[in-house]
Amino acid sequence: MGRSETPGLALLWGQLEGLLANPNWDGDEVNPVVQAMAPATGRAPAEELAVVAGEMARFIRSAPAQEAGIVALCSGTVAEKGGPPDDLYAALLARLPGVLAAAERFVQAVEAAFEPPEDEQEPPPQALWVGSIPVPLEWRRTFAGRDAEAVGAYNALRYWCLPVISIATLHRQLLTDLVCHEEVRAAVAPLADVSGPAHFLLALTLVPLDEPLLFVHGPTRRASRLIMEGAPGK
Repeated sequence: MGRSETPGLALLWGQLEGLLANPNWDGDEVNPVVQAMAPATGRAPAEELAVVAGEMARFIRSAPAQEAGIVALCSGTVAEKGGPPDDLYAALLARLPGVLAAAERFVQAVEAAFEPPEDEQEPPPQALWVGSIPVPLEWRRTFAGRDAEAVGAYNALRYWCLPVISIATLHRQLLTDLVCHEEVRAAVAPLADVSGPAHFLLALTLVPLDEPLLFVHGPTRRASRLIMEGAPGK
């Protein structure tokens, strides 16, 4: 009996888009498709990568923050494997300040409602961590009734940060553009203490591109001049 054919990237992307179109999508259905997309992206030819990248960019621009964040994470892999990055980057940057602002609303609400726990205190079951604060599931559900966008944005925060980091560090011209986006830098700064990817993204927006740095070797008093590129040219 022959082996079943491994699904390609375009087929898996269609499945993911269909699943996320349901407001009551199930993570147990979505996660296997997302996991299968990574190896499928590596096998996809350039033409398929280009088509899927364009469709992902459209989805990222219009979908709710959490659903668009899941696709954003997948889009980073598409760009890493050779898909055209420009439309994906533009879609991510168009949404990013708003997503970061929504995530900050959630962080502010959590910090107003909770104190960091004592070291020996057990976190509640299914807690979501905001920095050192474990946020109970029931509180999140109640808050989502008032601001579902904020909860979704924080849930997907790393999904938004990681593809921007990946694309910008692979493509020098896009890193140069990112460093110029002061609104992104201002929006991500309040989240840097509660999210590792947000902290990394903030650091990336502060890369001193094309600025000369002078290093002096003490014993010999010899000086070296360095121009920071920040990312490999491509």
